[in-house]
Amino acid sequence: MSLEAKGLSFAFKAPILRDLSARFDAGRISLIVGPNGAGKTTLLRLLLGLLEPDEGACLLDGEPLSELGPRERAERMAYVPHRPEVGFAYSVREYVGFAHAVREVESASIDAAIARLELERFEHVPLVELSAGQIQRASIARALAQLTSSSARPRYLLADEPTSALDPRHVSQVLALFRDLACDEGIGVVMTMHDIATAAQVADEAFVLDGQGTLTAQGPPESVLVPEVLDAVFDTRFDIIESNGRRVVVRADALAAR
Repeated sequence: MSLEAKGLSFAFKAPILRDLSARFDAGRISLIVGPNGAGKTTLLRLLLGLLEPDEGACLLDGEPLSELGPRERAERMAYVPHRPEVGFAYSVREYVGFAHAVREVESASIDAAIARLELERFEHVPLVELSAGQIQRASIARALAQLTSSSARPRYLLADEPTSALDPRHVSQVLALFRDLACDEGIGVVMTMHDIATAAQVADEAFVLDGQGTLTAQGPPESVLVPEVLDAVFDTRFDIIESNGRRVVVRADALAAR
């Protein structure tokens, strides 16, 4: 079971993605990296069916995404945006429960998601009163409740910079959650992150976009997230260090500052 991009091209005023093909398997964590403007968010939105490609197609378990209705997509895919919209004075519980307008979310799934993201004491607090990190956790809880209340297969969580506002403990918590979803629930996780060293520790597959929206490398993180690939894509130097018996890729300037 997989979510596939086949020959995707997309442009606004200028090309953003160019003839991109990739396969994201259920039960695995797929990491998408690339510089600002590389098309990472656009790719996620295409995979969700929120945008229509200029060329190519997205397939969910072999079926064109364009042929699935809103309810079918909501049962199989959930989205964690980079900056969740919190314009209304919903409480955390209301927000998590409104996982998707076309289907209900079970109360037990809401309770479990709120607990998993450690949001119990904010359950009845309006989102607008929370910090950016707390709102981000509420957004992840919302997606979690949406997927765990569905019996459809396959299921996918697509997350755009899901840890960008989190403190280190909650980064570890969220990445552990993603690993559990993949391993225990068979959910495919497709995420973008700029913290390559951290994300590489949990990812099963890595996809590297360059600044022109071209997929330049894909494969296991230890083979793809290496200086030979990243130096050119990000126009900065990377090095490999050993940490707790594992090879970790880090920016060379971060090492020089130590």
